[in-house]
Amino acid sequence: MYSSITFLREKYRKCVCKYRNTLRLFHADAETRLISDNNLGAFYRYVNRRCNNRSVIGTIVSNGIVLTDDKDKANAFNSHFASVSTVDDGYTPVCNDVSLTSILDCITIEESEVIT
Repeated sequence: MYSSITFLREKYRKCVCKYRNTLRLFHADAETRLISDNNLGAFYRYVNRRCNNRSVIGTIVSNGIVLTDDKDKANAFNSHFASVSTVDDGYTPVCNDVSLTSILDCITIEESEVIT
C-alpha cells in the first residue's frame, strides 16, 4: 500500500511539472505571437494586465490610526508579525524515526511572481 501511494505521488508530481512546463511554453508562444502581430493596443493591454496589482489590501487600523498608504500598511503588518513571532534559537530537534517520503524536485519561480 505504501509503495502505491509513493508511486501515485511521484506520478502526480511529474504531471504537475509537465503541466507547468506546457503552460509556460503556451504563454511564451502567446507572447511571441502578440509581439509579432505588431498590434500596439493589444500589446499594451497585455502588459497592463500583467503589471496590475492583483490583490488590494484595503485600509487597516493600527493603534487607532487609519492607514491607506501601502508602505504604512506593510510596516504595520511587519510590526505585528514581529511582535508575535519567536526568535530562532538554532536548535534542530533530532528526528531519527522520521522517513523522507517526498522530495521537492520541480520548483519554478518566475521573476514576475517575485516582483508582484
